[in-house]
Amino acid sequence: MVRFSLGEDSSDDDAAVIAKAPPRQFLKSEPPPIQQPPPCRLRQCALELQLLRDREAQKRSEKKLAPFRARIQALGDAGDCPPPEAAMRALELADKAALEVKERQDQDIRRDMERARREAALRHAESKKRCEAIEHERSRRKEAEAAAKLQHEARQVLSSPEAWDDLESLEALDGLRDEDLSTIKRAKECVAAILKHLSSARKATTEEAFTEARRGLTEQLALLKSRKCGLLTETSQAGRAASDAISKLDDALKQLAAVPVARAPAPAFGAPAPAPAAAPAFGAPAAAPAAAPATPAAPAAPAVGTGGGDARSQVVAIYEKCNPTKLGEVDNLLAKYAGREAELIARLQKKYAAQLGGFGAPAATPVTTPAAPAPSTADAETRARAAQTEAQLAAANFTSQTTLKPLARALKKKVGAAVNSVGNDCASALKCAETLSDLVEDPLGRKTKAPSNPFGAFGGGSASQPLHVAHGAALQQCGVDDGTVSRFAAHLACDKLLEKLTGETFDRRKDVWALAACVCEFVAKDTTSFRRELFQAKLRDASPSSLSKPCEGPDASKTAALCAALCIVDTPSMRGHPFGGLGAAWCWLARAANDSFAEADAALPPLVAFLETAAPFLLKAYGRPAGELLQLLGGVAAASKGGAAANLASANISDLVDRASRGVLQVPETFTTFTAPA
Repeated sequence: MVRFSLGEDSSDDDAAVIAKAPPRQFLKSEPPPIQQPPPCRLRQCALELQLLRDREAQKRSEKKLAPFRARIQALGDAGDCPPPEAAMRALELADKAALEVKERQDQDIRRDMERARREAALRHAESKKRCEAIEHERSRRKEAEAAAKLQHEARQVLSSPEAWDDLESLEALDGLRDEDLSTIKRAKECVAAILKHLSSARKATTEEAFTEARRGLTEQLALLKSRKCGLLTETSQAGRAASDAISKLDDALKQLAAVPVARAPAPAFGAPAPAPAAAPAFGAPAAAPAAAPATPAAPAAPAVGTGGGDARSQVVAIYEKCNPTKLGEVDNLLAKYAGREAELIARLQKKYAAQLGGFGAPAATPVTTPAAPAPSTADAETRARAAQTEAQLAAANFTSQTTLKPLARALKKKVGAAVNSVGNDCASALKCAETLSDLVEDPLGRKTKAPSNPFGAFGGGSASQPLHVAHGAALQQCGVDDGTVSRFAAHLACDKLLEKLTGETFDRRKDVWALAACVCEFVAKDTTSFRRELFQAKLRDASPSSLSKPCEGPDASKTAALCAALCIVDTPSMRGHPFGGLGAAWCWLARAANDSFAEADAALPPLVAFLETAAPFLLKAYGRPAGELLQLLGGVAAASKGGAAANLASANISDLVDRASRGVLQVPETFTTFTAPA
């Protein structure tokens, strides 16, 4: 006990006894016992953080209360009893300091807890996001598995050829890809076109209608054979129907072709052939018409090629044996060669000499003629230059006559529209070639039965008039005949085809096949060689020596790729290669190998372009010799001393040689071979 005295005269009754509490009771506070939290990591971290903060706050309070403790200790040690007011004031200050310390501790705790809550909320949000991502991935995988299952089922159905006979059910399948839908759509369009041509064939009563229906069915059958319509092929119901219809149309056209002079009405589609009328001898005077003969007996037709019979019978007989698909064009050929029937028959016998054998030769002792020498390159160039000269003269007639310029613009517009329609598929190439051929054969529309002028009104004519009527006065005034107009149209067509080759958007790896197919079909539809020779001459002018050896120039690689494609692509019209086939490509490369290109580095990129296009086909056709030729060309390229372009070309040729040696150079999947019509 400590006794505080108010003075010396104070009695014991005035003494106040105040129990002195140990300083540790209000200056030091024992930390409360820490209760063990449940096994929660977040709560444990918060409690550990709170404990750390408590310890730091206790250290700060100890430091702040040190002066008070020192003073109280000094007072106690000195034995001086301060007055009660001073003691109470000291107690108040101590309590106030303790409260401030406690408040700071509480603030620190609240701040730390708030931060812990925010961090916990962020971790919870991240955990929730991860859970949602996991759930989304599970859902996506489940949907992908379901879609894969549907696609597998759809592929199983699509792999069945019988299922392609019901295109509506195929289109309703689930799990079809976009390319499957496009293939089914293309197949439906093909079937619809076949049905349309079948309906036209059933309603046809003229030879032109039969020919048009047969041409449409042949195009659709070629599309089926090219496997562009999935498993809807020529063996499907639609393909068999088209083949049967073409056979019946051939029979009907044979019946029409067998009528020599008087054109009988066309038989019904699929009807039996009527008995043909007798054919008068070629050059014989016309017999007087009989008055209502009663069922005259048809005499036997004279033998073909024996000197008897007319030109029509001989042409029909040749086509029946060698190329029945041309029977519908007999009248057009006879009209074109009016007065020159002997020349036509001679051309046909020369063209089909291998198939005819003794067929078509005169019955008398044949005259042995010496074998003609093989045509040289100079002869080919001479013929090409002659064709180009004719085309240039025709173009000069049009450009020099002011009255013919509207007609020239109309023809140029029509040719340009046709060439621009060539895409990178077989159908557009064949359609463009058909349009260009029709335009060159009949540029003025004299044979067109349509009353309207497709080019519009020019030179004072009206749009309802045909082109030759609208420009008849100008043509007559300038003395320009139909042959000149046809040569001018062929000149425009060749120029436009070469303009497409040299265009900026032309891709020689994809577009060259369609352009080559269009050119081959266009030149093959010409019964003469004028179009082919004209195109060769213009191609040589655009890129010198392009058809004989590698060339130089900005478009040399495109030209070389086109030369290779022209040697590879065949045509439905002539069942062959109008530019020589793979033999011409082999000769092109042989000449390239014999020449030395060690110093002519600019010739290497075109050589690479030619090889990239033709090498797979040459390897497939010639085998080991083609591989040895590739290795030889690779050695020539390796000896090059040129710049970056030559080095790149050398590397590409080396890569081709390496792939050829390993047997991985395969024929690409392109429409490089058209199936001839049945």
